[in-house]
Amino acid sequence: MTIKVKHTKNGNVKITMTLEQAEYLRNVLLETAYLARPPKPEGMALETTRDIESAMNSTGIEWKR
Repeated sequence: MTIKVKHTKNGNVKITMTLEQAEYLRNVLLETAYLARPPKPEGMALETTRDIESAMNSTGIEWKR
């Protein structure tokens, strides 16, 4: 499986991966952000985690536990 990373002109990063890789990444990010005690994400970390979750939800990537 290959993951492609591209830096865009406006400073963003585009990552291309398989659906399976994206599901795994999402699960790891959510487990780390929501289930780690302490600390829980705050401020920008919480906002970023919610943005990632929202974007992945919109593409059909499911949360698997």
